[in-house]
Amino acid sequence: MKFFLSCTTLVSAFMLLFSTTRVNAECCDVHIVFARGSGELPGLGICGGPLVKGITSNLEGMSV
Repeated sequence: MKFFLSCTTLVSAFMLLFSTTRVNAECCDVHIVFARGSGELPGLGICGGPLVKGITSNLEGMSV
C-alpha cells in the first residue's frame, strides 16, 4: 500500500511540475452560442444576426 501511495504521489508531482498549459492569445473575451430554428437557412438565422450585433455594440472594447 505504501508503495502504491508513493508511486501515485510521485506521478502526480511529476505531472504537475512538467505539464505545460497552453494559452491561446487569440481567444475571444465573450463567446456567443445561438441555436437557430430548424427551418432557417444555415448561419445565425433571422434572430441571431441582430442578437450578435446588439451584444457586440454593448460590449465595446471586448472581442466577441
